[in-house]
Amino acid sequence: PGGRFAVDVIKELSEVIPDSAWIREFRLSGDGVTLTGQADAASELIPLIEASPLFENVKFNTTIRKDRDGKEVFRIGLNITRSP
Repeated sequence: PGGRFAVDVIKELSEVIPDSAWIREFRLSGDGVTLTGQADAASELIPLIEASPLFENVKFNTTIRKDRDGKEVFRIGLNITRSP
């Protein structure tokens, strides 16, 4: 959909994801997004992202694991809604 669309997606994610989590990798392909990152409590991210009218089908793509600092490492997949 273009660069402006990608900026809108990143802006929305930055508003719904708490400061206790950060994204290391963001991939946008068509209407699919993959987020890889770390959080204090990764399981809390799914309902926060789902609450946005811009996103749907939010799920973990891999098992959550802990890094050596005790943060939870996650990979989340989601789709961008066609009519937010």
